[in-house]
Amino acid sequence: MFNLPTELIQHIFEFCIDKRLSWDKLIEQFMKGGYNRKNLKLDRYLHKQQWCARKVWRSARPEISGEMTLWNSVTRRHELCSFSNLVNWNIKDKHAVVTFRTSGRSLNKWSGKDPVSKWLKNISKFETSHPEYAKETYLPQMQSPIKVKCLSKFYVDRRSDNKRKRERQDEKEAASLFMEERKQLKLDKCSFDKNQEVLLSFTMPSGKLKFYRGWVRRIYLHQHRGGNGYRLIFRAPMGKNRFDALKIDNYIGELKITINFEDGESRQYTNHRLIERIQQSAEELIAEKKKEQIQNANQRLLIIAKQIAALKKESNEIKKIVLKEKGIESSSVWSR
Repeated sequence: MFNLPTELIQHIFEFCIDKRLSWDKLIEQFMKGGYNRKNLKLDRYLHKQQWCARKVWRSARPEISGEMTLWNSVTRRHELCSFSNLVNWNIKDKHAVVTFRTSGRSLNKWSGKDPVSKWLKNISKFETSHPEYAKETYLPQMQSPIKVKCLSKFYVDRRSDNKRKRERQDEKEAASLFMEERKQLKLDKCSFDKNQEVLLSFTMPSGKLKFYRGWVRRIYLHQHRGGNGYRLIFRAPMGKNRFDALKIDNYIGELKITINFEDGESRQYTNHRLIERIQQSAEELIAEKKKEQIQNANQRLLIIAKQIAALKKESNEIKKIVLKEKGIESSSVWSR
């Protein structure tokens, strides 16, 4: 249908090996790859689509339109003799820089990044903008049930790269999920709830015990850091170590609980240490209450003893008075 260059036909067969039987439709679809946003008018593009397609293709493959015909897509750098052309191929960005030397001067041309994918995107743009025309002219009515895997090096390498990417992504997600599970296990071991009230005892400088009420304000995982407070002692596990429970637990850190007290001070405790402090404070509170009870009882005994002594003294004085009065009466009776 169109007199395409040999290089184009080779690349078309390489990327469309399952469409050899529909060559006319394939050429028609391939020409639509030259459609881009600069060609929004369908009639004008269809009138000059061969010219537009050639222009887009050559702009993406500058080595075809010049003297350079050798193109190595595997090696990073392909050099010819000093009087010939120089091609730098970037595997990562998938574009080439071709140097043309003519009449004593050199000219650089850059191919588009990943030109084959760009061509396929242009085809998709055309089919999205004009779906009815694409269905009537070259698109099949039903999708072919035959799945043919292309065996060209491009597809083989792309499938292997995609497989490795999926495996790395799956391993990364599994490691992230494993770390989140370890974090949740540590948090589930916490024996306290947020805003829970606690009572802790503190020894004052005078040596006297004082009890303060506090509330759990924060439960978090504290990572172990160096002396400066910034450098992590345990780095994030990498590779196979990402599934090592011990190394992950070291990296996650230990469970810490922040307590805000009624006097405005806040302190951090581990779960085990806070339980010990609460038990110690409870024992000290009981001992303090017993001590207060004993002191109160002793004070009451002293008061009672003082009252008894006062009553005894008063009773002795009363007895003396009574005896004295009795002695006076008896002497008066005797005189009579």
